[in-house]
Amino acid sequence: MPWIIAVVTLALRLVTAATGPTDWDSAQYAAAVGHYDITHGEPQPPGYWLYVLSGRFLHQVTGLGTIHSLVLVAAVASAAAAGLTTAAGRDLGGWWVGLAAGAMVASCPFAWFSGSIVTTYSFDMVTCSLLIILAWRARPGSWHGVAAVVALGILAGCRPSMIQS
Repeated sequence: MPWIIAVVTLALRLVTAATGPTDWDSAQYAAAVGHYDITHGEPQPPGYWLYVLSGRFLHQVTGLGTIHSLVLVAAVASAAAAGLTTAAGRDLGGWWVGLAAGAMVASCPFAWFSGSIVTTYSFDMVTCSLLIILAWRARPGSWHGVAAVVALGILAGCRPSMIQS
């Protein structure tokens, strides 16, 4: 079921995807796809290097424009967040709780907006859901703690400011 929620969420995000920058931050991310230099605001500090690198990779491989590439990365993160929230809810309270939690994330206006524009907020949702799943499933001596550190390290490359939260 989590993957169904994720696929539906991705489709919804792509149907309503932005075709241009929606704010100054998104313009800075787009500029950084072509030339990454945080000293010149491409993008703004702390840099969001993995998000920009992912957008650059998609831009080069698929030929999508910079805005579309970055929106696609945000949409995939938003879809992953909805799927992971479904799995976390299922782990904590059963299938109905998982379905309700995933549906809430899929339809939440803030989550929808941030998954349809050039922004990194969707990575916060991915991180929260993933860390809940790993914490809930952790047992003494298991690999879950290492996976949580690795996941947090990778996801912080997309949104470094989440470390302060």
